[in-house]
Amino acid sequence: QLEKLKEDNNWETLLVTDSSWSVCESGYESFGDWRPHRFGGETVTASKLLSNYTKETLNKCQWSAVKTVKGAEGVAIPQMVELNRIKEKIHPVAVRAAEENTWIFDMGTNFTGWTRIAFPQLHPNQKIRISYCDFLNPDGSFRDGLYEDYYIASGNPDEYFINKFNYKAYRYLKVSGLETAPDLSDITAYLIHT
Repeated sequence: QLEKLKEDNNWETLLVTDSSWSVCESGYESFGDWRPHRFGGETVTASKLLSNYTKETLNKCQWSAVKTVKGAEGVAIPQMVELNRIKEKIHPVAVRAAEENTWIFDMGTNFTGWTRIAFPQLHPNQKIRISYCDFLNPDGSFRDGLYEDYYIASGNPDEYFINKFNYKAYRYLKVSGLETAPDLSDITAYLIHT
């Protein structure tokens, strides 16, 4: 629902989601149960992403009716918080090979934010695993299984991953499924702050 506060301090409803809406499949899927240390991540299937949001592209989608559900009782109230804002861009300071086709990047500092990775040319359906941790194990190995995202390639040129629905707190980034490591300049982290 989209509302506007009018000059007389009353709210006007401009838009409401209802059974008249349609939906099409997205290339983004979130996973996890949002419990402490199980927040999950995102799977991006690049072959399902829309190249743009023009009328022509949207008309090619397979649209279907939405399912309506009964919402919780009560009045929905917006959470009044500051917006997330990008405060700084960070590039890795070092990279090292881990196991085969796996690379660990040191961002040089702990932070909370989004991550953009420009990939070298990928093969169709090539699956990339992106993992995050804030410190390494005492033996220098990566603390795996905490937070991760997945990217499934389309095979098109200039593919990249960027978080869309959540952000991570980390210093070390592990990218698995790539024969060669992206250049340090191909990875940009965005420190976000409210």
